[in-house]
Amino acid sequence: MQPAASLIPRHAQTAVTAALSDTRVVVINGARQTGKSTLARLVMADFPGSELRFLDEAPVRAAALADPALFVRHSGLLVIDEVQRAPDLFLAIKHEVDTDPRPGRFLLTGSARLTGLRDIPDLLPGRSETIELYPLSQGEIDRRPDGFVAAVLRHGVALRVPASDLRRDDYLERALRGGYPEAVRRTDTGRRARFFESYISDLVNRDVRQLTDIERPADMRRLVNLVAASTGSLAVPASMASRLQVPASTVKRYLDLLDLLFVTRRIPAWSSNLATRAVATPPRPLRGRCGARGTVRRNHRLRGQSCGNRPVRRLPRHPTTRPATRRPANRRNRPIRRRPGAPFRRTAPRLANLSPVDAPSRRSWRANLSGRRQVCGLSLSPPV
Repeated sequence: MQPAASLIPRHAQTAVTAALSDTRVVVINGARQTGKSTLARLVMADFPGSELRFLDEAPVRAAALADPALFVRHSGLLVIDEVQRAPDLFLAIKHEVDTDPRPGRFLLTGSARLTGLRDIPDLLPGRSETIELYPLSQGEIDRRPDGFVAAVLRHGVALRVPASDLRRDDYLERALRGGYPEAVRRTDTGRRARFFESYISDLVNRDVRQLTDIERPADMRRLVNLVAASTGSLAVPASMASRLQVPASTVKRYLDLLDLLFVTRRIPAWSSNLATRAVATPPRPLRGRCGARGTVRRNHRLRGQSCGNRPVRRLPRHPTTRPATRRPANRRNRPIRRRPGAPFRRTAPRLANLSPVDAPSRRSWRANLSGRRQVCGLSLSPPV
């Protein structure tokens, strides 16, 4: 276990503690290696008498499977790590919290999206709250608040941002570093690249196969690379299948599995037309890191794409708004932020396209800012 001084504080800790104050079961969901177990231990410090049980340990898992009712019996806060490994625990937890409805009974962590797992018998509706843990944000890495999206929503076009000391290469370095705590701690770029290689290999060879049998694991690995190279663009299975030379049904199934394991996230399309919004094709950002370091550094276009996709990957983090993308006629998708029922703000349509932005592109972008429901649009460009 790491010493407390070396742990990076997580903004989600406040949300988890608040949820435990009025909710019987709180679930921390997120990808592997994002710090769910560490966050659970930090939360436990505020709850005397709490207990932590790891289902990754074979004897603990065997006890959970042998007698779920006895396993979940505890008078204080019971923290169960990787709860998806013992699906029958959910019925036992349901019985416990129905019998004793005190808030703060259970804190569960899971590395797979529980709503998509067929083996889960009951997701505890009305009894639980799910908090998704993302890889580290830039504010968490720098140990400061993340306030940009909140400031945009509060001030709109009146927002004034102070000058930054970061240059283009600094933004590129942050984009390639990503937010997985283990990768952030590694300062050697070769060792960091090795972490990502091992992470994807373990994910395909172990985590995916724990959920389902896949016939062609090498194709899933190629699909991950393709998604990384096209983060923020439309996720069209037929187009990806054509490029990978595999059936479209296989690509769709593999994309669903990547979403289930929090490797990717679909950003829903937005339109004033509810039917269009329901059927539009969403972009699918890859979490934590985009692209291959060596290729991106050598390729001028990919450098811009790697940084330009960061707003799309950051959209879901703000707790009070819903992320979406809006596609003007004959134009690329633009990330937006909107509160339910409120006008939307195009918070970051082009982050630092590291090649010069041509004047016609900027004029067409400004022209598309018209419309009473759109409040403002921001173009973010780091200095050279």
